Amino acid sequence: MTQALEFHRVNIDKQLQTCIDFRKDAWIVSYGSDTGFCEYKTIEWIKNCAAQPAVNFLHVCQGGQIIGQVEFNSNITTSTSEKAGYIYLLYLIPEKRGLGLGQIIHDYILAQFMNNHCVGAMLRYISGNLRAEQFYLKNNWYKATELTDDNAQLMRIDLNLSLIHI
Repeated sequence: MTQALEFHRVNIDKQLQTCIDFRKDAWIVSYGSDTGFCEYKTIEWIKNCAAQPAVNFLHVCQGGQIIGQVEFNSNITTSTSEKAGYIYLLYLIPEKRGLGLGQIIHDYILAQFMNNHCVGAMLRYISGNLRAEQFYLKNNWYKATELTDDNAQLMRIDLNLSLIHI
């Protein structure tokens, strides 16, 4: 039986290097190498994220071990003045990928959005990350724009309780 997942707010003073390492690995998965990854900008992003009350900056733990990281905001205002969520990062360490844990984390995030009365959610992934693309399409996300110059793809989902696997 799989141990339950726990979500804990990141302690930047103690866990900054873990956050950098996870973001760097996510970059490599998306782009195929660490070329273009900037640790300084990543540190700025992490500190900015963690300081914003609306941003959930969490480590995913299982059996007392940090196995992933999620960053999401459930307080984005859309152009139609509705509330939406935005997933900045859904990350699992390599040995925990492909075990169904991503689905649990995904559903947890969408439940947080729905609890905050979001009507939809958005995320951006790099088109080279085919595993991410397949995962999101399987979970009823749809491509909302054409690829950007940096091969980023914006995806959206309309939130409806029947789409959540909880």
